[in-house]
Amino acid sequence: MARIISILILAVLLPTSLTAQDAPEWLQSVERTADNPQIHKQDILDRLPNQNIIQHALRTPYVKPEYKVYDFAGVLSEEDAQSIQRRVNAMVSESGLDAAVVFIKEPSWDDFDNEDFNHDFYDYNDFGAGEKHDGVCIVVNMATHRFAIFDTGTPTEHNVAGYYLVTYIDIIQPYFRSDEYAEGVIAFLDEFERNVDYELNTPWWLRISFFASVIISFILGLIITSIRSIRMSKVVKATLATSYEVPNSFRLTVKRDTFVSTHTTKTYIPPASSSSSGGSSSGTSHSGGSGGW
Repeated sequence: MARIISILILAVLLPTSLTAQDAPEWLQSVERTADNPQIHKQDILDRLPNQNIIQHALRTPYVKPEYKVYDFAGVLSEEDAQSIQRRVNAMVSESGLDAAVVFIKEPSWDDFDNEDFNHDFYDYNDFGAGEKHDGVCIVVNMATHRFAIFDTGTPTEHNVAGYYLVTYIDIIQPYFRSDEYAEGVIAFLDEFERNVDYELNTPWWLRISFFASVIISFILGLIITSIRSIRMSKVVKATLATSYEVPNSFRLTVKRDTFVSTHTTKTYIPPASSSSSGGSSSGTSHSGGSGGW
């Protein structure tokens, strides 16, 4: 009898233990609900209740932000995930920039879906350093070989992800094509941290873009001046005023409009009705875009 009772207890507890083991440790143990969407950022809370915000939160996985790496596609080894997490933690402590790295596998998603999910994942999982939630999020869709990179907070004010997006794509592509996903993400984070530091701490008169614009302006001015000098050297001084006169170029004409009567009509045109569209689902502003490999 005791053996039967033990078997029954194991039969009840075994599915529960398997479910607990199958769930990744970086997922929260509770779920989002309409009454408790688990939104922690004050700028989003100030906009509640907002049905659009709640809907976007409910469709976003609720994760623990301290893990930084979330592999829903199952492409990273434990060592790879830990190496990315260590790199993000170093960036947080050294530069005050947070990061979330997400791997998904959604064959029906396009770039817009990846970008929308990117915003929601970062905003509704309490990522970000400081009052402006400074940081960056990269979502990699393994099913479509497309990825989305967006920053937020102070980097967004300097349009870092948007301005350097082509550079990030060029850095990531060779790694991802060789299935070196952790190395590609770390190389991207290295470059992103350098770019943010450059944008924040380099005066405008020391920027490469400033010197490039000065050099280009000088070259264009030199070319225009040289062309004008060549043209002026071909001009021959005339001795008579008639040499400057084009034949039949001087004419006098008279044009007169005579109105017998006038008639004016007026028609009232009502102003067009104004309409406003819904706001963004995310709580902070973002800059960035999509790429692929």
